[in-house]
Amino acid sequence: MKKSVFFLMILMFFASNSRAQNNIRISTGFAGFGNPFDGFYYSCDIDIKTFKGIQIAPVFTYETSATGGNIYYYQNKDEGEQSFKSQNNSSGGKTSSLIELFVIINPFKYFKNKKLTDLDFGIGAGYGINFFTDLYYNIDNRSNELAGTIQRTGNRESLSFRLFYNYQFKKFSCGIIAGATDILGEGVSIIGVQFSKAF
Repeated sequence: MKKSVFFLMILMFFASNSRAQNNIRISTGFAGFGNPFDGFYYSCDIDIKTFKGIQIAPVFTYETSATGGNIYYYQNKDEGEQSFKSQNNSSGGKTSSLIELFVIINPFKYFKNKKLTDLDFGIGAGYGINFFTDLYYNIDNRSNELAGTIQRTGNRESLSFRLFYNYQFKKFSCGIIAGATDILGEGVSIIGVQFSKAF
């Protein structure tokens, strides 16, 4: 954990010396916890241009595969029995909140063709911390009782990867984004749309 904090501080130092125009980017779409479309994610970052074709971007990402409805709890006072009902026999899922610092490279910035250098393209990797929660519960169909629960919370170092392309409009840009988060842990794929605005 100390290594990750030191790494983030070094990158933020270089980012603080940048005076170039920066962008705020927001993206949302599907998160894959095994199936590419079994969850969703939301991400927000601010890119800080440092050197030619290189950006430093603090990124916050929230992703979840949580499903299911309400749990209804009943208790028979006379017999002391407990029973549960749910809209689904199995509910729960995973949630993660990642705080990472990305280094993003646009290789087209090194070409001499202006059409290529103007492309808003990025490919990069990020390192940081993942705060996660896993929660599952199951209802026994025959007894209508809570069959069991699994819950786990914690944090771990995270490594993520993403690439994106945005089409430029007059005041903002939008495009597509794909990648993978928490590669050091369970690994979650992301694919979605992205909106960007310079400031």
